Amino acid sequence: MCLSKIVKWLVGTPLDNPPVESPTEPLPILSIPHPEEEIIPLATIEATDINQVFNDWLEDWQVNPMAFPFWLTVNIEVSNKYLFPAGTMAETKQMWIRPEWANPGVIAHEMAHISYSLLSQEDKSKFPVAFLEALETDDLLQLVYSTKPYMRFDDIETHADCYRYLGQQMPKSLKRFYPYLF
Repeated sequence: MCLSKIVKWLVGTPLDNPPVESPTEPLPILSIPHPEEEIIPLATIEATDINQVFNDWLEDWQVNPMAFPFWLTVNIEVSNKYLFPAGTMAETKQMWIRPEWANPGVIAHEMAHISYSLLSQEDKSKFPVAFLEALETDDLLQLVYSTKPYMRFDDIETHADCYRYLGQQMPKSLKRFYPYLF
C-alpha cells in the first residue's frame, strides 16, 4: 500500500467509495406490537374482571372469531396460589393467573401454550427450524428476540412469546404453528 493511501486511511478519507448521503426520510423505528403491560401491584382477586381481560385479548390480538367457541372452553382462574404470574395445564385447558398480572398479554402467552399443545410432534419439531429461518429476515422478530431473553428459554416459550409480543404481525411462515389463534 502506498504511503498516500495509508495517510488517507488514517485520517478517515474514503479511498474508492464516494460519500454516502443520508436518506432523505428517516428509517422507520420498529416497535413491539404488544409490549408488556404494567402490573397492578394492588390488584385483588375480587376486583379482577377476568372476562374483560379475556375479551380484550380476543379483540387486541384479533383472534379468529371462528375459534371463539374453542377458547371459551378454557377455564381461567384468578388466583394467588402460585408465585409466578400465570400458568397453564394445556392438555386440560386450565389457566391460573395472579390478579396483578391479569392482562391481555399474559393471556395471549398462556393461550399460545394451549395452541402449541395441539401441534403434532412433527410440527413441534418443525417450529424451531421455521422460527430460525424467519428470524434471519424479519426485523420485528429480531427485535423481540433480542430484547426478550425469556423467549430463548426453550421452544415452547419461544412459541408463546412470539405470539404474545407479535400477534398478527408475526411472520406469515410461522402462523401455521398457532392453531385456533389465526
